[in-house]
Amino acid sequence: MNELSYFEMSPSDFAAGIGSSFIFGPLLMRYGTNQVKRELLPSVAKCEVGFCLGWSEPDSGSDLASVKTRAEDKGDYYLVNGQKTFGTATHFATHQVFLARTNIDVPKHRGLSVMMTELKSPGVTVRPLWTMGNHRLSEVYFDNVKVPKKYLLGKENEGWKFTVEELDLERMLEPGNIKRILDELVGYVKETTRNGELLAGDPLIRQELAELAIEFAIANSLFMRIAWMLDQGKIPSNEISMEKVFVSELWYRAADLGTRILGLEGILEEDSKWARLNGLITRQYQRSIGRTIYMGTSEIQRNIVATRWLGLPR
Repeated sequence: MNELSYFEMSPSDFAAGIGSSFIFGPLLMRYGTNQVKRELLPSVAKCEVGFCLGWSEPDSGSDLASVKTRAEDKGDYYLVNGQKTFGTATHFATHQVFLARTNIDVPKHRGLSVMMTELKSPGVTVRPLWTMGNHRLSEVYFDNVKVPKKYLLGKENEGWKFTVEELDLERMLEPGNIKRILDELVGYVKETTRNGELLAGDPLIRQELAELAIEFAIANSLFMRIAWMLDQGKIPSNEISMEKVFVSELWYRAADLGTRILGLEGILEEDSKWARLNGLITRQYQRSIGRTIYMGTSEIQRNIVATRWLGLPR
């Protein structure tokens, strides 16, 4: 995933990656029924199916346990009604894994279940939501959608544990984009002159690029440590929150540095003949802002580190 992000991987790669990499594949093996594992895991391994996530709703983002999408038990299936929003790569995926309320008479964390459905199922409607950087997210509407009970992941009304584990894995943010920005900027200043002097000779530019290189080394170390912990069968909840804050905010700072070095030409998109670095900097700048919000804002991640790791009061 780190290498794919360096080369600005496509959303379709990401959708398949959710299923086959560290996010959904391991959770399906842990929580899926035997029938569903036999049905889907071979296709997950071959990237023949892609998964998207249905967590957020119009009124439920940071307080994810307040979701209102309802799944009513109808015997052999659940009847699902509601809306999900800000879905990544939904238009490339074949299935959505989503959080729904299956019991309205208990505290909000205890009445939630996780299930999945095929996006081609009757009653499912997918609509685009466009963000800065021409990046498409989606909103999904459920209108009397029948979800077979075999697609329940884990136990009914115990979906919050699944959700917390998935969010811990989802928040692992690869720093490949930052390395790409750094490499391109270093190459640019070595070849570009301003007022008759190479930009690489400007001590302020040299210092800022050196600081970015040092911070990237830290970000990459945090990322690789989490990968090692996952390989050991651990769920590095605290470490992932720390890494997510550091990498997402460094991504923004790296793109911001690029706009300052390239100047006005750096904010032009790739279809302009005056654009520098094929519009890389303006794409990365616009996309980086959302990364400090998606999957839990920086403020939420800092609260997680403060309460879970440092033992500070809420």
